[in-house]
Amino acid sequence: MRYFTAFLFLLFALVQYNDPDGLIWGVAYLWVAFCIALPSLYRQKWVLMASLILFLIWTSFYAGDFSDWLSSGTPSITGTMKAETPVVELVREFLGLVLCDLSFVILIYKTLKNKRSGTL
Repeated sequence: MRYFTAFLFLLFALVQYNDPDGLIWGVAYLWVAFCIALPSLYRQKWVLMASLILFLIWTSFYAGDFSDWLSSGTPSITGTMKAETPVVELVREFLGLVLCDLSFVILIYKTLKNKRSGTL
């Protein structure tokens, strides 16, 4: 399951090629994929904690846009791949960051659980 999830984040990175800020998002998704797939990274709790903190801070910058989207009745963000309005792009970016955040939380949980049980 770990490698499948890492592969999904690799795909997320690859589809950023035509986005104006695709380099930033590509690197972010690649970092998550590497953290998931490489034992030398996902066994290092400090790497995961630092990554989670940075991604949570980044996510917080989009929280207002997500709140605006919710209060506007949650218009579709999946109608087309092209974002017709800025709110569509911002909500998609927020949700992408939430997936990154959740991945780091799960990795940290599994790392702590495995260290307590003595398995890695």
